[in-house]
Amino acid sequence: MNDLTLLKDNTMDVLQQVLALNELMLDCSLTICHVSDAFSNLISKNESNITNRKLSEFLDITDSEYLLSLLSDNNIMSLDIKLSFPEGKQPNRVFTLGFERIIVQGKSFILLKKAKKEGNSMAMSNAFFEHSALTQFIVEPSSLSILHSNLMAKNKLAHIISSESKLSLSNIFNLPLKPLHALFNNVSAVDSTVISAPLFNAQGRNDNVNVQINSIDFNSEGVFLVQILNDVAHDDIMQDYDTAKELTNALFETKDYALLMMDSFGVINQINNTMCALLNITRDKVIGQRAKTVLPPQISTLISTSESSQHKVNFNNLSQPYRLKQQPLRNDKGYVLGLLLELKSTEDDEQGLISRAYEAANHASNHAIFITDKRGCIMHVNTMFEHQTGYRKDAIVGQNFSIITSERSNDDIVQNLWKTINNKDTWRGILKSQRQSGVSYWSDLTLKPLIDNAGNIECFVGLSHDITLQKEMQKSGTYLANYDVRTGLANSILAKDRLEGMIGRARRRKLIVAVVYLDIMQINNIATQFDEEVADSVLLMYCKNLQQALRSEDAVARMSNDRLAILLPDLPNVESLDVVSAKIDKVNQKSINVGDQSFQFDIRQGVSYYPDQGLDCESLLKNAEASIIKAWSTGAPIGCFSQGQNDNALMHFQMRREIDLMIANKTFDIIYQPIINLDNDSLYAVEAKICWQHDEYGQIENDDVYAVAEASGCAQELGLLVLEQVCIDANYWKIQGLGDINLAVNLSHGQLRDTDVPDRFSDILHRYDIDIQRFSLEIPLSYIATQWLNLDEILQQFALLGFTLEYDKFGDRGAYISDLRNFPFSGIKLTQNYISNIENDVSTANLVEGIVSMASSLNLTATADGVTEFTQILQLQEMGCNRAQGDFLAPFTDRHGVLRFVQQGIAI
Repeated sequence: MNDLTLLKDNTMDVLQQVLALNELMLDCSLTICHVSDAFSNLISKNESNITNRKLSEFLDITDSEYLLSLLSDNNIMSLDIKLSFPEGKQPNRVFTLGFERIIVQGKSFILLKKAKKEGNSMAMSNAFFEHSALTQFIVEPSSLSILHSNLMAKNKLAHIISSESKLSLSNIFNLPLKPLHALFNNVSAVDSTVISAPLFNAQGRNDNVNVQINSIDFNSEGVFLVQILNDVAHDDIMQDYDTAKELTNALFETKDYALLMMDSFGVINQINNTMCALLNITRDKVIGQRAKTVLPPQISTLISTSESSQHKVNFNNLSQPYRLKQQPLRNDKGYVLGLLLELKSTEDDEQGLISRAYEAANHASNHAIFITDKRGCIMHVNTMFEHQTGYRKDAIVGQNFSIITSERSNDDIVQNLWKTINNKDTWRGILKSQRQSGVSYWSDLTLKPLIDNAGNIECFVGLSHDITLQKEMQKSGTYLANYDVRTGLANSILAKDRLEGMIGRARRRKLIVAVVYLDIMQINNIATQFDEEVADSVLLMYCKNLQQALRSEDAVARMSNDRLAILLPDLPNVESLDVVSAKIDKVNQKSINVGDQSFQFDIRQGVSYYPDQGLDCESLLKNAEASIIKAWSTGAPIGCFSQGQNDNALMHFQMRREIDLMIANKTFDIIYQPIINLDNDSLYAVEAKICWQHDEYGQIENDDVYAVAEASGCAQELGLLVLEQVCIDANYWKIQGLGDINLAVNLSHGQLRDTDVPDRFSDILHRYDIDIQRFSLEIPLSYIATQWLNLDEILQQFALLGFTLEYDKFGDRGAYISDLRNFPFSGIKLTQNYISNIENDVSTANLVEGIVSMASSLNLTATADGVTEFTQILQLQEMGCNRAQGDFLAPFTDRHGVLRFVQQGIAI
């Protein structure tokens, strides 16, 4: 066909034969010359006659540009392409079409052959499936019954699979059907999902395996392909790496402008031929070289990885200036990985902004677009604008756009609109507009100023979307659209909207947002065993208990019939999640009484948090869902998305349930570490810390114990018990002849919530006849603590009673010099992170010396914590540091070890 030369007398006969064999024919401008009825329905569900119309009206703009690029490339004669039709009967489906070019009387035409549905289709005779090295199943979606297993599945799982019985997927994986259905319902037609699931092995135990789920077509029916993935060999990884590298190189060369990429150290690691030719350099001489040494000074002096920028540059005696654009390459945490440089001729910029705006308006067929001059007079509108307003183009051009915003209710809005766009900012809002007929309608309007090269406003481009129907539906259906009818809680739609707002605020304030999923499938059992009314009453009481236990800013939402979500905004750190988890666990342990019946829930928690485990709403919700599935599969009460956090959450969860018993039975130890005066090597004091020897997790030290105690609400009780035991040990040392030893005790933030804690401490010391002047309280502070604790009053009370106060862990993140002025501290305790680096890092050594000097000028003592080397002692003495402690001087020990240390004068 491509080589066929047509004569005038037989042109129509040949064309008719071609059209009979194809669905769609386009000319070189993508105008539809012919379309079959079936293809017409595929493209548009409303239009009956689409011949002589542009195909771009029914495609996304990117798909239109893609087709035009194929047509402009004379080397491409036929290939398969993928398109979607947003206005068709299947707007979300991607179709594979056969693309073929033909030449008729010297003109190019495109034939698009019959569409076939995109997806993975498989026949039972497929040898790849049957003889694959992967264990594979074909599964029926509604019942999750296994329709077919391949040879590998039958061999590896012979203890489960037999030809006589029809199995469910729950017979293969140790998961109930409901969680399995929840997983499979999230699998789309074009994506796959990989999960971790417990597989029954031949010994009857669980092996955790990775499972990939795909949606495919099988015998013209939609089914799932389930694959148990093998470990990827190292050779496969290297092959994937080489393939990715080749793809990157190819991508660089496809650009018709100059490109160069360097790493975060400024070393060039990629450059395309266009850039080499422009700079008159060769690739082999610049790859691996520092950019600043090989690039022209006009470019090298502008390089910066701090932010995106654009510059005009002249070089190589070229009369035409070039536009240099640089874009930092960052990872998901914002760290700079490298820099991408682009050089483009400024000839492209000579095209006027207004003409480019005209072009954009003509291509945006799905929105009403209009262009105005700087005074607001309409210069151009597209067809959709005519449909939306009722004004024909020749009647509206030249009019001020206020003709459609003449409602009096818009006066303040329009005033703000002009103020915004004249300030060169984009404005977006809802306006009550007016059609030519006088009928009002609501429009979602965006106005953007276009700025020329001199920085002046050249014109305004407006985009309008008719939202009248949504407004009317909102009046009557807002509640039904956003809330769960039975509980009055926010539904999944409103929850996602609220979560997006929380993430935006957290991003600005550098805080954490968390999502906790709760599994309430027992509600379904209650409804089955009793009735819906009883189930609703139980659920309402449970939700009420939850809301009372949480903060006012926290939100509870019902995401599905058996799933709740708790949205937690503005958390200062990950550790604060322990507090919330403890509150939820206490609610879950309470029985709910309805009539004569008492109900107890076994509820699992699944946790994810921004930014470490998701940067957007969808990621956080999916990861929370995956976390609760992990809790289900492992039989744990709580699951976290990352393995490290999951292990830590399980440990803290179990410890929270056991710490009350530990406190009641006083099954903890107090350990001590001597603090030495550096001026005369004498003993100044001993610091006391709590130690919990846990049966499963081993030794739990002071900070972790108090973190669990604070989450469980028993930090104050634990702190008083620790103080009492320290007093008992102090009197023991006195009886043994050691005299009155100075004592240091750590205070946690949880203890400082109680404004009566100074008096409680004083009462205990008086009861054991301990002089308050001997007691030093070490207090770590953070910005958050200073905001929500009444520290001024509490610390002042401690000081007035005679306690010595020391700023603990000074130098850690969140410690501020201003706290030394605001609170009555007598000394500071330098963090171990500083002391461990003073030998190897000059900056750290200078910083420690500066802090010690500052403390001296403020009449504060300075104590170094974490000394492990003799050379550190020498440096600290030269700096003028008053005291030190650490394993080099004496490790932590029990009260008998302190006795030996003082009596013998040697390390323990």
